[in-house]
Amino acid sequence: MSWVPPVSRDGFFHSGASFYVEVDHHRHPRCDSGALYKLLTWTDPPPLLTKKGIVAKRQPDPHKDSPGHFYQAQCLHYGLKGYKQKPAAKKHLLAAFNATTKDMAVPPHILALEKSLNEEYKAVNEVAMQKAKEEEVRQEKMYQIERKRMQGEREKERQKEREGADGMLNEFAAAGITISQGKIAGTQSDNEVSPTKSKKVSEAELRKDIAALSETQLRAMIEKLVFDKKVQTFKKAAVKELDALKKAQAANAKVPKGKGKGKVATLAETMDDEGEYLVTAPYLRDGWGDGYQTMKLKMSGSPGRSHQWVWFHFGIISGIMRSRGLLPEHVGDKTHFHWRGREEGEGEMTYGSDNTASITFVGGGRIRGRMRWNGQLFEFIGKKVPRQNIIWSRSVRSWKDEYNGINDRSYEHARTARWGGGGGWYGGDDSGDASSNSDTVGDPYAEGSEDEASEGFGLNCAY
Repeated sequence: MSWVPPVSRDGFFHSGASFYVEVDHHRHPRCDSGALYKLLTWTDPPPLLTKKGIVAKRQPDPHKDSPGHFYQAQCLHYGLKGYKQKPAAKKHLLAAFNATTKDMAVPPHILALEKSLNEEYKAVNEVAMQKAKEEEVRQEKMYQIERKRMQGEREKERQKEREGADGMLNEFAAAGITISQGKIAGTQSDNEVSPTKSKKVSEAELRKDIAALSETQLRAMIEKLVFDKKVQTFKKAAVKELDALKKAQAANAKVPKGKGKGKVATLAETMDDEGEYLVTAPYLRDGWGDGYQTMKLKMSGSPGRSHQWVWFHFGIISGIMRSRGLLPEHVGDKTHFHWRGREEGEGEMTYGSDNTASITFVGGGRIRGRMRWNGQLFEFIGKKVPRQNIIWSRSVRSWKDEYNGINDRSYEHARTARWGGGGGWYGGDDSGDASSNSDTVGDPYAEGSEDEASEGFGLNCAY
């Protein structure tokens, strides 16, 4: 391998592989005397004839003589003067040949110069090669030092993230909020309730539990009981009770309302239903390594308060959650979601009806949630990150677009783009995946319609 440029002396050069003369930027090694004699004595053969003795139309390509700088270089190689004119150079070269042997010897001083330059090049190249190897070793050492330094920094960062996640778990535990460290046993959806035997509860305990419920939770419980076809007696009693309440409200319409003790804080007051949260999910953290330590989510209600939207990045999975059912109003409320997203790595889509989640606002800028992914149910907690002067509802449009963009059609386009069969990545209109119950028409932060996505789910994953 060459590490240095060619060495030169007296107009001759050696590159380690070739001994040559350079004329007008043209490099010419020495031509063998036999081949050179043929060039110098070349005469064109007679034309080819046909069987009838007529000159054939097809003749061999005419002889193409070498350029003048070639013959000038050969003069120098054989110890002659370097004639620049081609005829003169050819004439003196031919005259230098032995008339009997048709051979021409290379002068001894030229051969000695060739040997000397070759040895000089090898020595210089050996020194350069040794320096290059030493530099390569030095660079490798520097690379390993830098690599260890970066690994140390990454480990410190991971340790900091682990300590932050553990600190959050301990902080929540001190407040009486604990979550499962792994997956939650069973396959029951977070929105479903297992049929269990009625637990015997004293009247005092029942009153206490009812008093602890928020307005939203009470409304949801009553709606479920009223419209349960299996419990018609409760519906009749509820209608009668509601009628009595309406009459009482009409009678007391002019009575000012006071602030009762133990009033549950509203999310409109705490603003916990919008903003950014730092999240930890032990099941994901422990199952998918330190690379998935940093987790967060952002949330906001749509401008018309039709849905609660959540953007999340939990490392191995990321995507958008869209609320289903009643929106949260008070601290303690639980909101149920359906989510669509992608898995890290190859970007596999996931959007089936089993992708459910729930978030409970436990107060003090803290949330507790459950999420079903890949058939497993796990829990997470989150702590709000103080952020100033951000209008979170402005992000809803892009979150909706991302949610609506993950569907059967984009799955099919992704599949054909990956495995063949025509098509490509879907980047068109997703209006067919939306319904008309949008509350963002006329939203000052959005452009055009932002129809909500339909609840029709088909295939649940794709690449």
